[in-house]
Amino acid sequence: MKKPLRILIGLLLAIRMIGYGQAPPPGCFNDLGMLVQKSHKPSVTGAIRYAFTPAVVKQNSTQNVLFEVVVTGIASAVNLYMDATQATQPLNDKGTNGDKLANDGIYSAVVAPPKGSWTDPFVGYTRVLESGKQVVQVTTSINLLTTAMPLIQPKKIDNTTQYTDYIFNVVVPSTIQAPTDNQKLSANQTFYKYHPDEFDFINYVLVPGYAGNRFHNNITNTVQGIGLTLFNNTSQFGSKGRLLGYNVFPVPSLFDGASNGYIHEMGHQWINYLSTTFLKEGVPHWPVSNLASGVMGLSVPGSSEGSLFPYTFTEVPTGYRIDRNPTAGGLDFNQWELYLMGLIPATDVKTPALIFKDQTVNTTITSGTIFPKSAFNSYQISDLLAITGVRTPTAAQSQKQFKSATILMSEQILTAEEISYFDYMARRAEGQTAVSVREGQATYMGKPFALATSSRATVLAQLKTNVNCTTLPPKPTITASGSLTICPGSSLTLTAPAGNSLYFWYQNGIPLAQSTASISTTMAGQYTVSVRNASGCNSVLSTEVTVATGSTPPKPTITLGPNGLTSSSATGNQWLLKGVPIPNATTQSIKPGAGSYSVRVTIGGCSNVSDPFVITATEDLTPAIPFDLSHAPNPVTQAAQITFSLPKSAAATLRLFNLSGQSIKMLAEGTFQAGQHTITASMQDIPPGFYVYRLETDYGMLARKMIVSK
Repeated sequence: MKKPLRILIGLLLAIRMIGYGQAPPPGCFNDLGMLVQKSHKPSVTGAIRYAFTPAVVKQNSTQNVLFEVVVTGIASAVNLYMDATQATQPLNDKGTNGDKLANDGIYSAVVAPPKGSWTDPFVGYTRVLESGKQVVQVTTSINLLTTAMPLIQPKKIDNTTQYTDYIFNVVVPSTIQAPTDNQKLSANQTFYKYHPDEFDFINYVLVPGYAGNRFHNNITNTVQGIGLTLFNNTSQFGSKGRLLGYNVFPVPSLFDGASNGYIHEMGHQWINYLSTTFLKEGVPHWPVSNLASGVMGLSVPGSSEGSLFPYTFTEVPTGYRIDRNPTAGGLDFNQWELYLMGLIPATDVKTPALIFKDQTVNTTITSGTIFPKSAFNSYQISDLLAITGVRTPTAAQSQKQFKSATILMSEQILTAEEISYFDYMARRAEGQTAVSVREGQATYMGKPFALATSSRATVLAQLKTNVNCTTLPPKPTITASGSLTICPGSSLTLTAPAGNSLYFWYQNGIPLAQSTASISTTMAGQYTVSVRNASGCNSVLSTEVTVATGSTPPKPTITLGPNGLTSSSATGNQWLLKGVPIPNATTQSIKPGAGSYSVRVTIGGCSNVSDPFVITATEDLTPAIPFDLSHAPNPVTQAAQITFSLPKSAAATLRLFNLSGQSIKMLAEGTFQAGQHTITASMQDIPPGFYVYRLETDYGMLARKMIVSK
């Protein structure tokens, strides 16, 4: 008789009992429910984990791989069912065909690629039998290095530590259970030797890992109004105050920065700890409700394990129709989630919380079902605020840019192919577009953090590890080629100090593709940069430079009058003679000589230039007849006597406008001689109110306000 593996029941119980810090246990998203199907409940026989060696295989590879399954209890057989070929591969615990030690509870087989190549991450099912009956089936996937994933050569620190730009790989004795706090502290202390304390989250990815749910743990909470007390345990995890929390990914094939699971665990930093409110039945997720249709999902009734609730709620005359969401998987954070994360104010939460009175109803819902409003308890965000108070910091003050580090805990140093796969998956956290995600048999278009928050927040996953760097590059300073306000049709060049080998530019915390010392941009935002010198050492981020966009002020006009030349703009003027600025000529009017004059008006950093106004040597620069406009009486009841004076003969129009700038009446039009003119304009058809009448000529324009009263 085979010896049962003697860690088993206690180990599984220990996994279930690991704490959430000050929150409920970490049975977070139900990975086990998705991966493991049990068919014989009384049995203690099962599978703790499966593992491929190597852990990552190149797509279309022809190499065989070692497949191992750690089994609890006494199994009569363990088989791998290959979905592509529908063939069954027996595993053994006899010390043959790749099995390293007989009767140790680890069943093994050397597996050839199906049909000569690996073409799909989903391999098939691991099936464990007890007394000839199948008791457990585990969905089995392999990590594939596809042609879209660049091969990266990791840089070794020593025989147990290596890194890439997005992965820090440390060797640990075992990954068959969740790392203890001491193991996390040890890994973090090694990590912080080569990185500044500037990371908000750490992801622990276990290779080969174990069959367990991923989970989040809060390390620090500085936010009031989300149901958590204030605490700071960063020193227990090697941080000097920055680290907010960590996420554990026991199943390495489910680690993907673009997956719903990745952003779901980040969301647990703030959601849902409202155990003293009407949301208590869902802690640490949402109760069965419309809120559960978002990223955080619902807590399976009777447990703290999370699950998707892929339904939309539509109000109909008789209640709410619930339809299956065809895009479930790649989800957005809903309004309540965004509020608790500090990304929108409470006033932007318009959707009520519709909570089923029967919290077991999710097991019987079918798409298209209409539930009466009496089936729900309905709450507004104001109901929550009445209990918890306003979230502090508010959305105007809260953090929007986060840094996340990935520590890969493996039982042996990983190969270039293996670490390249996880580097690629970590990079996807920074994405701005939906990408295909594979989780076991399920595929969907995943939404990275920035997309799921509608660009309200970002996550930066790049590490920039410094090894053997006694002197780091100085903190860079960004210089701009001109005003930090970009006007329509123009661009701005931002430059970092020269002499470095690589430049990392960011806009609003999002990495940019440019890697040179200077970049050109037409977009507003907060720009930062860090640099890497020829020795491979990285600087800290620069101070933010805020770039704004401005509008084009209206094109100014020039009129000739007793004061000389006058700009239509009261401020922002710079007079030009033959296109060259006239020193100190920045008032609205100037006394000109002969020549071609124009005026440039600058408002909010953006400029516009008038057409030239030419003065000849013989022209009277101070005409006796002014360019003027007035009316009587004021206010006007029946008709207005409008008087205007022209310094020279000109085509002119006189129009009436409302305060929105709409022309509503032509008052006069034609060619008028130099001198004074008076017209009578009937206002009987004009409603009472405020108006503007404007005289326009080919050499200038005047406007006055008018009040019409009945």
